[in-house]
Amino acid sequence: MSEAELLELVEMSTANAFTGFTMYLSVMFAYVVTAYFVGDKLSSTQAILASGLFLFGSFASTGATVISLARSAGYINTAKDLPDSTYQAPYWWAYEGSGFWVYFLLITCSVGVLLGLYFMLNTRQSKTD
Repeated sequence: MSEAELLELVEMSTANAFTGFTMYLSVMFAYVVTAYFVGDKLSSTQAILASGLFLFGSFASTGATVISLARSAGYINTAKDLPDSTYQAPYWWAYEGSGFWVYFLLITCSVGVLLGLYFMLNTRQSKTD
């Protein structure tokens, strides 16, 4: 595979990561807004179903983001190792510490999911108060 083909794969993988993160933000926003406006009016079954769909959507979009970002970093590292590489692109996150950014995004999104669930729980507890 040539350097140009690898860098095109980097661009596609990065675009996929941005799309996955956009989906994560959309799912998170929809869940938090739902919890804020109608969380105290939902029955237990409805809250459990909404939370299950939220968990599925948020972890699926987080996975798409993290996998695409890791794949992009792998392509960059492959392009740098080509014998005739003229690679000079400024993908600073993909150098030696690329694993950090993948794990950082994974942990950040996971904490966001936990905070969203806590927000729903907190909203539902205000129903009983």
